[in-house]
Amino acid sequence: MFINMIHLREIRLAKYICLLVVILTFGLDVQGQVCTGNKGINIFKDGDFGSGASPLILANPNIAPGYTYTTGLPSDGFYSITNNTGVWNLYPSWLSIRNNSPDPNGYMMVVNASFSPGVFYDKTIQDICGNTLYEFSADVINLIKSNTANHSDPVIDFLINGQVRFSTGLIPKNEQWNTFGFTFIAPENASSVRLTLRNNAPGGFGNDLALDNISFRACGPSAFVGIDPEKAILLCTDDDPFTIKAEIQGSTNPRIIWQISRDGLVWDEYGEKNALDITHDNFTVGTYYYRYLTAGDDLSILNEKCRVISDEITVQVLPLEYYITDSICSNQIYTLGNQNINTSGNYQATLTSSRGCDSIVYLTLKVIEPEVNFVEYDEICNHGIDISQANFTGGYFIGVNNAPSNYVNTLPYRLPLKVGIDNDIIIENDNGCVYNFNVSLPDPMEVLATLDTAIISTNIYQLTVQSDVKVTNINWNNNDKLDCNACLTPKIKITEDTNISADLVFENGCKLSLSTLLKFKEIPKFIFSNIFSPNGDGSNDVFYVAYADGNIAIKNFQIYDRWGSLVFSNQNGLTNDKTSGWDGKINGVDAGVGVYQFIIDTEDIFGYSLGKYTGSITLVR
Repeated sequence: MFINMIHLREIRLAKYICLLVVILTFGLDVQGQVCTGNKGINIFKDGDFGSGASPLILANPNIAPGYTYTTGLPSDGFYSITNNTGVWNLYPSWLSIRNNSPDPNGYMMVVNASFSPGVFYDKTIQDICGNTLYEFSADVINLIKSNTANHSDPVIDFLINGQVRFSTGLIPKNEQWNTFGFTFIAPENASSVRLTLRNNAPGGFGNDLALDNISFRACGPSAFVGIDPEKAILLCTDDDPFTIKAEIQGSTNPRIIWQISRDGLVWDEYGEKNALDITHDNFTVGTYYYRYLTAGDDLSILNEKCRVISDEITVQVLPLEYYITDSICSNQIYTLGNQNINTSGNYQATLTSSRGCDSIVYLTLKVIEPEVNFVEYDEICNHGIDISQANFTGGYFIGVNNAPSNYVNTLPYRLPLKVGIDNDIIIENDNGCVYNFNVSLPDPMEVLATLDTAIISTNIYQLTVQSDVKVTNINWNNNDKLDCNACLTPKIKITEDTNISADLVFENGCKLSLSTLLKFKEIPKFIFSNIFSPNGDGSNDVFYVAYADGNIAIKNFQIYDRWGSLVFSNQNGLTNDKTSGWDGKINGVDAGVGVYQFIIDTEDIFGYSLGKYTGSITLVR
C-alpha cells in the first residue's frame, strides 16, 4: 500500500508544529505578535520556574535584579517563587491562583511591582543564529481581582539587548493567564542576545502580577505532514510500506533532518538528510513516531537553537494477539466482543479492528469484592491513614468528604484527614470499581504557636515566638533586616509595610510557618520648647527633648551662650528624660537670663540617625 500525503488546502490539521527559516532582511525587525508558524525548542529551559512539592522555593533564585526575593507574601519591590498564592494570608485584592501548567506543583514567579521600573527577568542567550526569526513570549496574569477599583494594572516591557522592543500595554484584570510576546529577526552577525522583562507601571495599589512559561524559540512558517497529527495511523502486520511527505510553506530548498522515536521522548535520525519524504517499512508490532527538523541553511540545521520541529505523526502496527489481565467489582459487567461477563475466568474472542486487522484477544478476568487495607497514623502535626493495598487494580481516584479526588498510580498512599469528624472516603479505580469507608480520628495534642509583635520604637518592632512546645530551629525571612537571624526574639527596623514570616521546627518534629504584617508609620516631628524657667517651682524647670517615642537616643545635646561658649553637654540621653536635659546651671551656678543656642543629634536604637536639630531657647526666671 502506498499512501500519498494530502496537501494543507485539503485537510484541517488539529495542530501545527513549526519550521525555522532564515529571513533575509536587514537590521532587527519587531512584530507585536507571537509566532504564528512553527517553533523550535524553548531555549529558556528554566522559563517555567521548575516544579516541587514545597509550596515555596526557600533559596533565593537571583533572577530578578530589580527586586528582592522573599518566601513570604511579597510587598512592594519583592518577588517570590511559589506553586500556589493561596499559601499566604493574601491581600484582600489578590487572587488565589496556581501556575499556568497541568502540573499542580509547577512554580510561577509572583511579583509585587516596585514604585519605579524594575527588571523581573534578565538572561543572555548564547549561540543563536543571525538572520533568524525568533519569538520571545511569557504568560502573565494580573493578580488583582476583576472587581477591584483604584488598583493600577501592570505593564511589562520586553527588551532586546537593553532596548524596549515590545510593551504589553495594560494587562487587564480578567482573572486569567494571558500570553504576550513578539517575534524579531536576529542581526546577520548575531551570536548572542540579551532578553529582559521589566516593569513599566507605578507600584503602590495594584501593579501586581505572576509570570510563567517564559519562552524564547526559533520561529518559522508551518511545517507538517499531510496527516492529522491527532490521529494515529493504524496498520496491520501485512500492510504495504507507505510514504510520509514533508510539506513546508513559504520555503525553498529547506534543510531537513527526519527523526524516529519508539516512545515519543528519545529521537534518532532517520532516512536521508534533506529528503522531502521517507518510507515507513517496519511492520514489527509496536508504535512509531516520526517528525523532522528544518532550517534555512546547513549551519542552522545543526544548531538546536536555530531550527524548528515539525508535526509528529504516530504509526501503530497492531498485533495479531492481545493478552489482557483485568478485574471488575462484583456488581460490574465486562464486555468482550459480544460477550457480557460477570464471573472470574479465562475468555477469548476474535475481533476486527477499525483498520480491518483480525486479532485474537485473550482475557483473564477476576471478579472481586473490593477491599482496602489501611492503618491510622496519629502524629503531633500529621493525622490520617496509610492505605497500603487494595484488591482491585489502579490507578485510583481517592476523595474525602466530597472534595475533589486525588489520582494516584499505585499504592501505598498516605491520606491526611481532619481530626474530630467523620471522614467519608471513596476509592475508585480506572475501571469504576468503588470502595467506600469511614474513618474518625480523635483530637490529638496540637502545637500552639503565635508570632507576637511589639513596637519598641518608631518603626522598630520586637518579634516574639510564643509556643507551648520548645522550638529547636527557626528560619526568618527578611533576615537582612533583623538584628538576630536565628533567635526567637529578634528586633527589626522597617522602612515600609513589611510581611515578616518564620519557619519553625519544634522538638517533637512538628513544622509550622507563621507570618504577620508590620505597618510602617511616618516618624513624628521633633518639637522643642523656645522658653524655660529653671526657678525651682516644679514647672518647666528643665530644657529636655520631649517626643512621642521615649526610646530615641540623644547622641549629642549641646547648649552655647551668645558668645559661643559651651555651657552644657550630654552624650547619653534619651527623649522624655528630664535628667538628660539642662537645668539652667553652668558649673552649678544659675545661668543668666537670655537666649541660648542648642544642637541636638538623635538616633534610633539601631544606631540610625534620625536627624540633627538646631535652635534657640530663652531662659527666664
